[in-house]
Amino acid sequence: MNPTSTSVPPRAPTAAEARWLTGTVAHCDADTCYVSLEREGRACEARRAFGCLVAPAVGDLVAVLCDEHGQHHVIAVLHRPVEAEATLSVPGRMVIEAPAGLAVRAGQGIELQADVLDGRVGEVRWWSRLMQLTGKELLVRTGLARLACSVADLVTQRSQVQAERSYRTIAATEHVRTRVLDVQAEQVVHLRARHTLVTAQQLTKLDGAQVHVG
Repeated sequence: MNPTSTSVPPRAPTAAEARWLTGTVAHCDADTCYVSLEREGRACEARRAFGCLVAPAVGDLVAVLCDEHGQHHVIAVLHRPVEAEATLSVPGRMVIEAPAGLAVRAGQGIELQADVLDGRVGEVRWWSRLMQLTGKELLVRTGLARLACSVADLVTQRSQVQAERSYRTIAATEHVRTRVLDVQAEQVVHLRARHTLVTAQQLTKLDGAQVHVG
């Protein structure tokens, strides 16, 4: 016998060992799938593993792990025969962390659906060819707001502004068209212009304790 050779003692046989299997999903019920194992000629009940983020669908080819206790787990979706919607699903809350940044790209559309959308960011940049916002109530609290645009159209049934001071500068022309115009000031109203025209079809009235003309 060679003195330099070493012998490895044989490993004691175990009652069962983990095995990898593949099969086709025949039915899904919550996190439980019924998988048809073609090579073994039988079907098994397998729970979706926590790390299997893509929810299996009927007809998917999946990888199944049979552990040493005989429990089957769907580990991953290997192939989907038809181009269909893929769903990332977790039983609880999902958190995505990307210290260097996160980019989401979609060829057609991105849809967000939630009861509450909460965002805390240092700066927001948004570019859109057309933006539509529909809601029952809009509440904006900010220290400073600036709006710069070429054309702004506001269509509303009621508009109310409450401010301590209001300043407005119109470089060219301002047109106001209304059925009734009511302007009230507690102290002084100044109308100053190079030319002032006041025209009424029926009545023009000046009422005051003193009326000075000229």
